[in-house]
Amino acid sequence: NAGDVLRIEMPGGGGWGDPLDRDPELVRQDIVAEKVSRRRARGVYGVVVDGGRVDVPATRRTREDLRARRLPGQ
Repeated sequence: NAGDVLRIEMPGGGGWGDPLDRDPELVRQDIVAEKVSRRRARGVYGVVVDGGRVDVPATRRTREDLRARRLPGQ
């Protein structure tokens, strides 16, 4: 009807850049805000959170492993 407004909000976007380059602390904050699960944080961003803190050595190893699995040129 005249004057009606339709509003659509999306929960997120595709992002920009390589997810493995994202600041691990920002990924941790997304976990706390329930925007991403710990499992997805590890699988997509290579970030390991343990006890509410970023596990820096485990994150480094996970990111190296994820990069090694990529096809050349990616």
